[in-house]
Amino acid sequence: MKSNHLLAIQFGTLSVSAALFERANDHCRILEVIRRPLTHHLQTSADELVRSSLAECYAMLSLMKKKHRTICPSIIRVGIASPYVLSRTEHVENIYSDSRVFVSADVEELLATGKQQFFNALPPHGPLTVIEAIPMAFTVNGYSTRHAIGQTGKQLASDIRYSAIPETFGNAILAQFELPGDKHPTYLPH
Repeated sequence: MKSNHLLAIQFGTLSVSAALFERANDHCRILEVIRRPLTHHLQTSADELVRSSLAECYAMLSLMKKKHRTICPSIIRVGIASPYVLSRTEHVENIYSDSRVFVSADVEELLATGKQQFFNALPPHGPLTVIEAIPMAFTVNGYSTRHAIGQTGKQLASDIRYSAIPETFGNAILAQFELPGDKHPTYLPH
């Protein structure tokens, strides 16, 4: 029976929570759930909230490592609530001189343009890591379509939802996992 493990962590407004799951064949079993409340007051700064959240996360992970020494999660999911995330939807449009069949590079260009609009629209900030860029829908020559790749037209547009976290926060989360090579947690904004 082959099994693998999933670690889910949630950075919320009032607590940091973690759940460790074991998945074997078609069955999933919860091995551990830990919730650490956050204490803050009206004068709590964003930096203080991040520091206390990371400290509670580290404490939870330390407890799990002691209790489940032989387990190394193959999948890590990190949910991040609104106090830590900057989100905004951008309308992006590219108009081309000639009709063309849109390819993935055209969609990537649209996403990159929207990302720059997103950063330009934010108030002054430190370095950010974009954790989400979701096209809501595309329009090709003014007609709505689910998938732009393979469509033919002169105009390609989309409303794209971007979410970002402070780069230092993302790096601090990654540092807690000591992941080898290219393994990184997947961030899930709320």
